Amino acid sequence: MLSKRLIAVAIALPALVGCLEDTVRYGPVGGLRVRGGTDDGVGGNATCAYPEGTDVTGATCPSWEQVIFPMFNTTYGCTRDGCHGGVNGAANLTMPLDDADQSYLAMAEYKRGERPYIDASNAYLICNIWAQSEQRINPLMPIPIGDEVGLIEGEDLITISNWAACGYPQADVVSTGTGGAGGN
Repeated sequence: MLSKRLIAVAIALPALVGCLEDTVRYGPVGGLRVRGGTDDGVGGNATCAYPEGTDVTGATCPSWEQVIFPMFNTTYGCTRDGCHGGVNGAANLTMPLDDADQSYLAMAEYKRGERPYIDASNAYLICNIWAQSEQRINPLMPIPIGDEVGLIEGEDLITISNWAACGYPQADVVSTGTGGAGGN
């Protein structure tokens, strides 16, 4: 029995050590990570680029309550138990089911280190929902669940990116086209 455990450790150890390198991505420095570049590991100043097709002028500003929250609440299940719903949401971010106001407030108050999750500058939501992002501050979301929940792609990704580009407003706004939350 002991020899089987030693063999398992001998097989797993090189993989674990490789994932602890500073050149790997998607996890805390010193923890298990996936290969790629990274910022400082606590949400530093890396800029999250917008996906192609985003209106970076901020002129296209979808409604939080009517468009964005329904995607997070229903389409992608962000507010379900096991994600950011329930009593203790994942990563200490709790978004109450069917409550757009409290979910927005929770996202607006959430920070990774000193970096805000959503605000008009240097936020990182897009880094974490876009599979092709060059930066990742936390793990990619949403976590796919079979055929029920998939990655945010296509028009939904552009819609959320447009919301980011106009500064992540909670209230419906008439945009002046002055831009917003980071990006390229």
